[in-house]
Amino acid sequence: MKINPKLVYLSIVFTFLIVMASNVAAAGTLEAGKLTKVASNVASDSNPVWSPNGKEILFAKGAGNYGANLYKVFSDGSGEKKLASDTYGGYTWSPDGSKISYYQFTDEVGSYDLSLMNADGTKKTQLLNPVSNLFFYIYSWFPSSSKIAYVSGVDNIGSLYEINSDGSNNHEIGVNVNGAIAVSPDASKILCTNWDWEYPQEIYVQSLNQNSGYYLTNGSIFPQTQSWQPEVWSPNGKKIVYYSDENGNSDIYTIKTDGTGKTQLTSDSANDENPIFSPDGKKIVYLSDKSGNEDIWVMDTDGKNKVQLTTDSATDSYPEWSPDGKKIAFYSERGGDLGIYTLTLEDGNKPIADFSASPTSGNAPLKVKFMDKSSKSPTNWKWNFGDGKTSTVKNPVYTYNKAGKYTVSLTVKNAAGTSTKTIKNYITVNAAPTKPVAAFSASPRSGKTPLKVQFTDKSTGSPTSWKWSFGDGTYSTSKSPAHTYSKAGKYTVSLTVKNTKGSNTKTMAGYITVSKK
Repeated sequence: MKINPKLVYLSIVFTFLIVMASNVAAAGTLEAGKLTKVASNVASDSNPVWSPNGKEILFAKGAGNYGANLYKVFSDGSGEKKLASDTYGGYTWSPDGSKISYYQFTDEVGSYDLSLMNADGTKKTQLLNPVSNLFFYIYSWFPSSSKIAYVSGVDNIGSLYEINSDGSNNHEIGVNVNGAIAVSPDASKILCTNWDWEYPQEIYVQSLNQNSGYYLTNGSIFPQTQSWQPEVWSPNGKKIVYYSDENGNSDIYTIKTDGTGKTQLTSDSANDENPIFSPDGKKIVYLSDKSGNEDIWVMDTDGKNKVQLTTDSATDSYPEWSPDGKKIAFYSERGGDLGIYTLTLEDGNKPIADFSASPTSGNAPLKVKFMDKSSKSPTNWKWNFGDGKTSTVKNPVYTYNKAGKYTVSLTVKNAAGTSTKTIKNYITVNAAPTKPVAAFSASPRSGKTPLKVQFTDKSTGSPTSWKWSFGDGTYSTSKSPAHTYSKAGKYTVSLTVKNTKGSNTKTMAGYITVSKK
């Protein structure tokens, strides 16, 4: 599928409309862990952006009079707070986390400005004047948080500017820019894109030290929305990641900033887009429709170990790394409405704890053999048997001496990490059997013939067999039998009970009295 430059342009302008997953992992060094819904609303939540400390997430909610409303929420889903109404996408934190920048609609005809506020939502300040019929304000913070680079232009012709975050020293630093931009980690260069309706989108490098620029390659870059992270730049600033349809489908590439070392990372019939480096520069997250839907994938920076992180019939969009590289935030229409989700990433080589035991129930003392069934080659084991005792043996044998229910856990480790499995009340230990002591009752104990009597065993010591003698020459081996006396008289009743530890008999002389009708 060819990339339409017009659509690329629109996706940059309307950042909150970028449309590019359920907890599925494939083989590799990373895999999906816990999926958490952070924010969801029938009015639609989209475009998450992490704070530099990883504790909060900015996102767009629904629509106001002229545009979406800007909210933030803690990464655990608590503390949702509205920050501004009628924003125009393009929101982010300053690299030091003290400010939030955002577009602000100012009227119904589409005028908007670039504004700043404190991270808590106070002290809103207009940085650039409201404009209408202007192609765009596309911007990117410098790493120092002291200034911002932005693009402004009319009729497809834009220029690159920089301005201090206090609004001073606003001046032009480059020309012929009308797409996404990204400041390098050392703030010496700015990556710029330029498009034309008739030609492929181009990527340029603007050198700030030399006040000059040069063509790098054809392709598109993901907007630099998380200012604390280079995203499309590698952390060392030596190469960039981008996507291009030069071979028919949209594929992902890296290239050094001097134009050498161009490497194609994906090559299939799918459209692979919106790649960004992980904070440590070792991974690249991207979107792909390889499985039929827009899903989130991750791979090494050399294109190896591709892992599908999400799979769902819904569209998953806008993946963003957390600062520690352990989670990815995205938005998805799963569940019927757009919502914000975070996906915890786990090392695919980390062991997964599992175990079995035999037997899991019996009388004390109960000897149990535990079997490690963990996967991915653990090298260390720690068992907790639930009675305060532990073991570091892989497959221990343990004896429970007291009756009770015991919760067992196993923690396994290898170089990639740890995993714990706990089974509640896994082992049931019954009290050790003792010689039974016979006891019983009966009701009624007297009456006229025929007299039906219900006998009830009340023996202790857990007998396993019973033998009743009703005194009239009849017997029963039921635990609590009913017996009918048909003749008058006094009857002596006895009960003998047994278990593996022995037997005991109780006899009650003249216990039942039966009279004639």
